[in-house]
Amino acid sequence: MIILCEGPRGAGKSHLVNGFFRSLEIYDTDPFLYYKFNFTQYLKELELFERFGDGPEVHYFSISNIFTIFEMAQDQWKNRIVVMDRSLFSAYVWSIYRNRMNRSDLMTELYNFIMGPVYRDAKIVYIKKSPGASSPDRGAKDDFDQWENYDLEREIYDKVFSDIGDPLRDSMRGNSITTFENEFDLASESRFNALLNSMIDK
Repeated sequence: MIILCEGPRGAGKSHLVNGFFRSLEIYDTDPFLYYKFNFTQYLKELELFERFGDGPEVHYFSISNIFTIFEMAQDQWKNRIVVMDRSLFSAYVWSIYRNRMNRSDLMTELYNFIMGPVYRDAKIVYIKKSPGASSPDRGAKDDFDQWENYDLEREIYDKVFSDIGDPLRDSMRGNSITTFENEFDLASESRFNALLNSMIDK
């Protein structure tokens, strides 16, 4: 199984995921396995922006890693629950957001992947700010801070999930999508931990 923790920058994804794994430290962390691709670090180290700009090369650099993780979740890690902090949908949302490729082509490509053989037992947790909640000041985080726009990114996520539709909720293939509203408090952290734990037997 693979759990995709998705959502706009500033929704509190990393805080929730990191808190979940901290809550497991007093136990054996099996069957959960944490994975986060250090995307911005590698972009900088490989000088991809300088060489190619923010175009298709950046998109395919991102999703090639994600595709590999999906394959491993079906093979080497098939007895684990892989929890990803940002994953497949973040890659496509940001490629739409940054106009890296034609939106229609991106959506066709994403749909084809979801309908393919490795997108199964995939549980999306779509993390958003609860209405009225204010996220704490995160300070400078990475090179993508300059393009951060919570509302616009959320709109693209909503549209992508709406356009893909039923395949994300295909129980025959073990797929589901759950929206989680983050209040940025201890109660939210407890609810998130309970949600991920509840997915073990589903």
